[in-house]
Amino acid sequence: MGLHRRFGGCFRYSEDGGNMLWRYPAVGSKTLTRGQVDVAIWCERAHLEQWSASWCRHTTAPLTVWSMHSQPQKYSYVYAPCNDVGELRQGGMETIDIQHTCALCRRPRTRVFNLWTCEFTDGRKSKYSCFRNGRAKWEAEFLECKPGTYVSVANKSTPDLRAQVECEKHKKAIRVRCTGYSNARRRCSCTLPVDETSQKHGGELVAEVLQSHGVKFVFTLVGGHISPILVAAEALGIQIVDTRHEVTAVFAADAVARLSGAIGVAAVTAGPGVTNTVTAVKNAQLAESPVLLIGGAAAGMLKGRGALQDIDQMSLFRSVCKYCVSVTSVRDIVPSLKYAIQEAQSGTPGPVFVEFPIDVLYPYTLVKKEVVGSRKGSGLRARLVSWYLKNYVDNLFAGAWEARDITPLPPIIHQASEKEIQQTAELLSRAKRPLLLLGSQATLPPTSIHTIRRSVESLGVPCFLGGMSRGLVGRNSHLQMRHQRKEALKEADLVILAGTVCDFRLSYGRVLPRGVPIIAVNRDKDQLYRNSDMFWKPTLAVCADVGSFLQELSLFLVDYKCSPDWLQQLRDTDTAKEELNHMMSLEPADKYLNPLRVLLDVEKILPDNAILVADGGDFVGTAAYVLRPRGPLSWLDPGAFGTLGVGGGFALGAKLCRPDAEVWIIYGDGSCGFSVAEIDTMTRHKVPVIALVGNDAAWTQIAREQLPMFGNHKSDTYQPGLKSQSMLWKICALTTRHRCTCSHRFCVSIRMGLVCMRVCACAAHFSTTVKARLLFVLYFQYTDYQEVCKGYGGKGFLVSEDSEDLSSILKTAQSLCKEGHTVLINTLIGSSKFREGSISV
Repeated sequence: MGLHRRFGGCFRYSEDGGNMLWRYPAVGSKTLTRGQVDVAIWCERAHLEQWSASWCRHTTAPLTVWSMHSQPQKYSYVYAPCNDVGELRQGGMETIDIQHTCALCRRPRTRVFNLWTCEFTDGRKSKYSCFRNGRAKWEAEFLECKPGTYVSVANKSTPDLRAQVECEKHKKAIRVRCTGYSNARRRCSCTLPVDETSQKHGGELVAEVLQSHGVKFVFTLVGGHISPILVAAEALGIQIVDTRHEVTAVFAADAVARLSGAIGVAAVTAGPGVTNTVTAVKNAQLAESPVLLIGGAAAGMLKGRGALQDIDQMSLFRSVCKYCVSVTSVRDIVPSLKYAIQEAQSGTPGPVFVEFPIDVLYPYTLVKKEVVGSRKGSGLRARLVSWYLKNYVDNLFAGAWEARDITPLPPIIHQASEKEIQQTAELLSRAKRPLLLLGSQATLPPTSIHTIRRSVESLGVPCFLGGMSRGLVGRNSHLQMRHQRKEALKEADLVILAGTVCDFRLSYGRVLPRGVPIIAVNRDKDQLYRNSDMFWKPTLAVCADVGSFLQELSLFLVDYKCSPDWLQQLRDTDTAKEELNHMMSLEPADKYLNPLRVLLDVEKILPDNAILVADGGDFVGTAAYVLRPRGPLSWLDPGAFGTLGVGGGFALGAKLCRPDAEVWIIYGDGSCGFSVAEIDTMTRHKVPVIALVGNDAAWTQIAREQLPMFGNHKSDTYQPGLKSQSMLWKICALTTRHRCTCSHRFCVSIRMGLVCMRVCACAAHFSTTVKARLLFVLYFQYTDYQEVCKGYGGKGFLVSEDSEDLSSILKTAQSLCKEGHTVLINTLIGSSKFREGSISV
């Protein structure tokens, strides 16, 4: 696939690295012939007009672009012999939209026409024409018309009231929507067949599409808006997993997508059910996970009329999803879902949102009863209303149960060109100290994760792994370095960013060496060049799939060998840091257990099939350096969004995908509170996992760096001039108590942020304590998370400096997990110097 950019008055078409540039003459055309690839072309013209055309991979027909500059505001069009697989848009002052579905792939297409008449003739002589008049804007949505038919939109004498869309051969109106000056909406009756006796419902179509796409799990928190989907999916053998919070449903779908390579699916009810998922959807977007979020919605006719849980959900999700669509009729369910799933998995993967109004999912008889009702009026107004409502329902179900192809559409993924592979190979072959930085994109389909691992090992380039790529080369690979990445980059003479982004994790590119070749590979063009205008410049930027790029590169460099001295230098540095960490683990903490010691004990007993779920701040930051993922796709963390609360959902999805794996959640005590209720979900669905809580009773990730900036929490004196000095520590401490220094027996509780503080109620003492100088002593109170686990049906253990040996408790937890119990180990930890200088903002 070639790259394409916009230019004023011209366009550029690029395929396999070749560029051709034309400037449009006053009147004329150019023809481009291409193979089985996708192509997009823009022509930016005068005034407000802009044409764009894009074709699916189904056609190999020539593409002709016409430009008529003598009349720049009237018409210009893009023509191809097979317009059924094309998309045409023109932006102007006033437009009329006509939607059509691709006859080959069923993708919804949009053609936009201006005030005049336009015709498109494809290779089968089908024509589509539209007229527009007055203040009304007509929108016609076509079903499939057989070759050789003529379809038109014709105005009547009152164009703002009615119009007719006809297939000349069948004389059937399809669907028309009129939007006049008052924004009133009027619909023509759809004369396609409606089976009024059928008890089928839209949920069955949704379930069939999900099944055809290999969906095994649907995560949900049940609601009436989406019940037909859940019932139908379960009937087809899809497991319905109900969670305690909607955000967990999306997190679990995210984990399934990452581990299985298939689409992850979550279904939630309308309104608050949908809004509860926003954080998880944004997390999936930044983590590049293909997630399908199905959301219920109020009936189409009742939107904006005060219906239960009715909000503008589409506007809410457009900024966090790759694609959003609201299904407006039963016949649109299959093509809309197929296209949404294809979009989620194409290019840079990401979440998509499909909204299903409640009247699209329930049976015809029930919808008609609720919408039309049984009461019939005798007046003209009542009869008109009844006719209108009946037409609305008929339009929803017209052609609903006609046979449709539910075969999945293939994802569209760009591949690196041979020229780009060759250029990379030449640069790498000349390098003495190359370095490979792998990101999450290295694990994406379609290339097998084991093929990617073999490719990395075949190249033999030392690498640092991040995100989902942790564990890609196994636990003890001599190629993987875990520490001192910044120092290694200073010494490198070539850097390959394979799915790694120059964001805050690479100090926006400032840590990259200057004056050495940098090769960036990424599916997303924006991420490919992120901050390249400030701190770094790529020598070669490849917008393509990372996995296939590494595979092709390894085949191109079969005889390449990296310098043994460079590998040994990095290995010595890594080993020295490991030894230092071990020494720090032997140091006693200020209280309870040293977090390094806890994690090193866990590292010793982890089996080869373990999956690690990271959910926390300071404790998880330590775990990222200590725990070694056992293999590919055995580490799950939130990603660039840094979201707390992913633990329960990620573990749920991971265990369902890999029931034989031993799934561990590495919790901070702060993040544990977000999803600890999902232990109930794991117990009910018999999905046993082990949760390890590093409990230091504080938001240590923030407190570690913020407190030195704004004051020392150890001060026991409250000074008006240092207001933030004490307050910040109260906020960072999860639980505190105030010890009154007087003998007065009556105290009142004052709520401040997350903290309850008790001060004396004695007026005299209150004056000297609060107004002059408030004296207090802060004491931690560690929450008994193990008791919470027991309350939800799991097994819980408390580990402190006075408890039995930590290793024996860890082994007991493993045994209980194999027996089907979810286990939580609440380890009380103190502070260490290991994380000093870490990111807190």
